Amino acid sequence: MKHILTFLLAMSLWATVQAQVSAPADTLAEAQNPLKVKAEALDTVANRLFKEGDYLKCTDIRLQQLDLYRQLYGETDTTYIQTLVQLARCYYRDKRLVKTIETAQRVVDLYGQHHSTSDQNYAFFLDNLALYQASNKQPQEAYENCAKALKIYDDLGLHDIHLSIILMHTAENLSDLNRPQEAIRHELRALNIMRNEYGEHSEEYLGELPYLKHYYEQAGQDDKAQKLQQRLDKLKEEADQGIVDLPEPLEFTSAEQCHEHNADMLKYCDYFLNHYFSAPQMDQAVSYIMQWTTTSDDVNIVVGEDETKLLNTDKGLLYGISYLAGCSQYALELDSAQFSYNMYEHAMISMLNHYIANKKFTGEVAYLEKYLKAHEKGRDKLIEMLRKSYDKIRRDQEKGKMQEAE
Repeated sequence: MKHILTFLLAMSLWATVQAQVSAPADTLAEAQNPLKVKAEALDTVANRLFKEGDYLKCTDIRLQQLDLYRQLYGETDTTYIQTLVQLARCYYRDKRLVKTIETAQRVVDLYGQHHSTSDQNYAFFLDNLALYQASNKQPQEAYENCAKALKIYDDLGLHDIHLSIILMHTAENLSDLNRPQEAIRHELRALNIMRNEYGEHSEEYLGELPYLKHYYEQAGQDDKAQKLQQRLDKLKEEADQGIVDLPEPLEFTSAEQCHEHNADMLKYCDYFLNHYFSAPQMDQAVSYIMQWTTTSDDVNIVVGEDETKLLNTDKGLLYGISYLAGCSQYALELDSAQFSYNMYEHAMISMLNHYIANKKFTGEVAYLEKYLKAHEKGRDKLIEMLRKSYDKIRRDQEKGKMQEAE
């Protein structure tokens, strides 16, 4: 099995501290404007209806919201334009393609005339329009708009995952126009970006490879299509076995070097915390996490006496690393290196979830069992115990009984 069991303990939302500042009087007045308050309330309703799949009602709400923004800001304001984008999504999900395309074209026209025809937003709006046109069997129009969006990205020198999406749409339109050789060229560019971003064992990459195979077949390149299918089968088999495309292992020698690889560290934390200890790349993940946490300045981990004992036993070592990974994950996701209760709680619950999934391999660990028993009595009991443990760590730290793991 590729991933561990679904978290049995509810992961707490990471708390963020909002700075309290005095807003200018005109800002407060705008925030209290009845039309703005009503428009924002309608936005909440529309988002809920869209999530529930009630696209017809959602469309009506978006139209009401648009009328309010028209009164507040006019039709050239980006708030109005972004709401038009959402309206187009509603029409599209409701299978009203003509209205969808009309609305998406209105977005392109308003933004292009009053803001820019050469930035990422304009490229995004063009690609959206192209997607809707392709769905309405208008491949030539769709291709032309994709080509415009693609030129904007190339002119800006951007090479990100959004570019891969535009390239994929362009390839589909070229295929529909019976231009498979060009489709292949664009699809290969898209896949190269996806491989670098997600890895070749990812669902995203594996889900896109069949399109390239289709373009090869359309171009009469059956040998390449066959080899690609063999490659796809092999990658899927490896993915089912738990193989993940992790960054190359490193020996960290400085905090600066660690900082350059923060994104890679997050990938390793995600892999470690979401796989069984029997996963094929677990040793690699352990080494990476241990090296990064002991060298980086981007996380300040305090290891209590009990956590230290875990790290010093064969049975508990990997759970101790779960704690380190949880602290690091929290610090990097929130860009908050300082050790805090919220970091500690996230790390402990990450460790406990890892224990629930893996104790069939390691056997029971008394230190972790006591927290699970507390949780059985209710989440409040677990949080109460975690708070007491954190307070003890802090008291011991003040008395100089432990060192910070930096």
